[in-house]
Amino acid sequence: MKPPNRPPDFFNKGSALLLALALSACSGRGPDPHEGDRSQARVRAASRRGECLDLNTAKVEELEALPGVGEKIARRIIEHRETQGPFERPEEVIIIEGFSERKYRAIASQLCAE
Repeated sequence: MKPPNRPPDFFNKGSALLLALALSACSGRGPDPHEGDRSQARVRAASRRGECLDLNTAKVEELEALPGVGEKIARRIIEHRETQGPFERPEEVIIIEGFSERKYRAIASQLCAE
């Protein structure tokens, strides 16, 4: 039995990411070499004040500043919210590949979804 004919999926996750990268490259601004340092400092300061990092607005650098979150997972979080919509609850982040429930529990107090 042949599978049903479907039109090609021209706008998948990969093309959405490429589009976002292309648009950011066209902005004329290069990456700030000190942005990572400032992001880590902001996350640490917010954690000390009892504030949280909003999964729906956080930048890659801010997500990377969280313990156990590297560039790949940070980019997956952003890709997920851009394709699937905003997180309703912070614990939804465990559906991201590479983000375990154990990792979530370790940093849960630092995350929110506003």
